Amino acid sequence: MVALLCALRSADAGARKWKRKRAWRGGYFPKFDVTVAYHRAVLLANYTWQPMEHSTLPAKDGIRGIYKVDVDVAADDWVNITKFYDVLIFNTGHWWGPDKFPKETPLVFYREGKPIDPPLGIFDGLKVVLESMASYIDREVPKQTLKLWRTQSPRHFYGGEWDHNGSCLFDEP
Repeated sequence: MVALLCALRSADAGARKWKRKRAWRGGYFPKFDVTVAYHRAVLLANYTWQPMEHSTLPAKDGIRGIYKVDVDVAADDWVNITKFYDVLIFNTGHWWGPDKFPKETPLVFYREGKPIDPPLGIFDGLKVVLESMASYIDREVPKQTLKLWRTQSPRHFYGGEWDHNGSCLFDEP
């Protein structure tokens, strides 16, 4: 996302920050009459924290709680904005790793309100969530909306925000 903002800014000196209600960040690019907004949706699917004392799952040593991931329910933080934008970029892959969800606080995957059995590992869970969300997006997001998927990319920006300080390592698509 930041790489896209960097590329647009390098082509439009009049670019300025823009913030829509509930958006995390974005920019307006008057040369192209384009507004780009970024809404953070960590896992794409709905997920909630459940401490072990409130979980229906059996207790395991070292587990402080779980993140219940409803693979068939789109997260509220993006599902209600899909009709506003002409372009949607679904960017989630960097959240799916043990550094974000360590073994003491694992992801547990649910379908139709019940734990998936046998339990899925994090990468199989990612696959199931992506398949489910792609199906939802095909059904519910307007057909004329351009939909792009992105899972991982190398670091491309250092030392500030996209519009001041720091530097974009890549400013071309």
